[in-house]
Amino acid sequence: MGLLDWLSGVFSPNDLREIEPIDLPHWARVAFATRCARRVQPIFNSSRPSASPKHIEFIEDSLMFAEASAANAKQQRQPTHFNEK
Repeated sequence: MGLLDWLSGVFSPNDLREIEPIDLPHWARVAFATRCARRVQPIFNSSRPSASPKHIEFIEDSLMFAEASAANAKQQRQPTHFNEK
């Protein structure tokens, strides 16, 4: 069961319009923030053609990490290159 399925079972559609992100459980906030980031990711990619592939990859990996963590309701293992400077 996905987060949206769970939320739709707990809240009616009208309730969802009135919920502040701070009122959501931690991992639901992570999922919400990641979804927002996914929506603006194409805008970033098209507006920053000079962004290095390394930065683009880091953003993608960060979003995947957050999505996996939210889906499992626990922090997942970070990709090793997150520790590189």
